[in-house]
Amino acid sequence: QSYRRGSHSPMAATTLLLSILGLSLGLWVEVDPAHAKTKGLHTLFQTVDGHLGIEQEGHAYGMAGRGNWARFVLIEVVDWKEGQNATALAEEVRAQKDYHYVRLQNVGNPCNFLRVFHGNNGELLVDGRGNSSSEETIFGVKTETGKTRLYSHATESYLTVNEKDVGATFNASSGTIFNQYNVKFRVQEGDKIEDAYQCKTYAPHEEFNFTLEEKMFFRDNGYVIAKQAIEKEMVDDALRLINRAIQRGHHGANDHASDSALASDGFGNFDLSIRKSPEIMNLFYGTKVWGLAESLIGKNKLWIEHQAQVALRYPLPKNATKELPNDMWHVDGIDSQTGVNNFTMLIGIVLSPWKEPFCGQFVVFPKTHYQMYDDISRLGRKNFVTLYNNPRPALETEPLQLMAEPGDVVFAHPLLPHRAGPNHSANIRYAVFFRVHRPGKKSRELNFSDLFLEFDGIRELPAAS
Repeated sequence: QSYRRGSHSPMAATTLLLSILGLSLGLWVEVDPAHAKTKGLHTLFQTVDGHLGIEQEGHAYGMAGRGNWARFVLIEVVDWKEGQNATALAEEVRAQKDYHYVRLQNVGNPCNFLRVFHGNNGELLVDGRGNSSSEETIFGVKTETGKTRLYSHATESYLTVNEKDVGATFNASSGTIFNQYNVKFRVQEGDKIEDAYQCKTYAPHEEFNFTLEEKMFFRDNGYVIAKQAIEKEMVDDALRLINRAIQRGHHGANDHASDSALASDGFGNFDLSIRKSPEIMNLFYGTKVWGLAESLIGKNKLWIEHQAQVALRYPLPKNATKELPNDMWHVDGIDSQTGVNNFTMLIGIVLSPWKEPFCGQFVVFPKTHYQMYDDISRLGRKNFVTLYNNPRPALETEPLQLMAEPGDVVFAHPLLPHRAGPNHSANIRYAVFFRVHRPGKKSRELNFSDLFLEFDGIRELPAAS
């Protein structure tokens, strides 16, 4: 692909618009707008029942209102080449003088681009989880506002909307005709733009794989550690951001920070601006972590919300009793009858040394994800939650305090019992956690039919002996 950088007036329009949005763009995408007239404007695509939109979790839907989830910035792919695999249909759309090839960047979540792609069985799928460098996110749209169809280059299909459902069809005459129009983007003095946060766009991430032995360890024990998966500079960047946030927050207080400008409170809870900052999100997007997660779940089959959990454990008093009872554990969501197994994998980024026991490190109960799976399958979600909360029973498996160094990454099954260990050291325990999802997980109960239903990299392993 070829991208041009010029000094034409559309670039000036985009520079102003992106500076307002607070976006930080990488080098893999050109940012000329499709329309020279869209300075300070957002584009909407109206249907019979509402507008095309992208929900917070990346689902595309057709009954959005007029808010930021239904608004797009059109980013033209300038001097884009069809390549040797161009077909007659793609060339025909390209040749239409009133069409431009663009990417549709969502305003509500600037990291989300609309895309059309092929599912496992060759079916056409649409969602908002595309990125700024994939051909799946390239659409043909009309130059001017008005009636238009959205043509997907990668699949040579047209977008369709049926009430809430968004799909695609190979039949041009069956593609939905949208009313494409612009609305002014207004920013008044003193306004805060909560929905348009900084977001870096990335070139396609590199492919990294766990070894066969590591995958088998994950299957059998419920977790695996990737040693030194993150470079020291990126660890330091995250630590610097967190420590500066602590500086702006309360110190040793038991009350939560009430001033929204404060980024941290006395419990180590952090403001959203910290949890979705580039320094934190880069720990996933800009490292081996993304590729390693895909080696367990499947290529192009995971999604994360654009925020993380920044998790600190402060030192306990010097004379506190060191104990690690077997009945102090949890699986995420166990306190809610609808929360168990509501994501695909837990990823923990180690930011401080875990060299000895009782320094606040991540604690797991190896192999007990099988017990959780058996009990949920046998009892059902509601009874499982009731049983394990009144009170929480002790597990027969002894807890294991993980030893790790900054830059190591823990990958854990969502049903593996775990906890944060007590911190009897003199230092704060630093960690960041991501919860990744596999798209299409709408019926949680169905996913209890197989403990590794969402893990292609585990399902392909030879049977355990």
